Amino acid sequence: MKTLDTQELYEAIRDNIDYISMDDFSEMYCKKSRSYLRTMKARKFALPSEVLAEVANTLIEQRMLTRLAHKRAVIDVLLEKIAAQIAERTRLLEHKRLRKILERIVDEINEKKDGTSYNAMPIII
Repeated sequence: MKTLDTQELYEAIRDNIDYISMDDFSEMYCKKSRSYLRTMKARKFALPSEVLAEVANTLIEQRMLTRLAHKRAVIDVLLEKIAAQIAERTRLLEHKRLRKILERIVDEINEKKDGTSYNAMPIII
């Protein structure tokens, strides 16, 4: 699934769910200051997972309030994309943590080998 771009998320909400400005999106969906989305866009930063979770919570509230099938369908797609993006970020973060743990273990094994007569090749990750 393609990563959800900040601008793409805002435009999908603006065009299909709630016609609002970037400033209103920042306050109502991101729960941040009015300039938040403009700043993130200017710096080419992705929305952090915590902010994506806030957007998802607001979308869930919007979904409960709407009776329009089209809006519900758009919200469902956006929620699925947001969930996938948060899950992917979490998976990558856990991968990095696991790699650091493995590197530490391998370094310890290689250090122990250096002090002994064991002549095996060093372990490399």
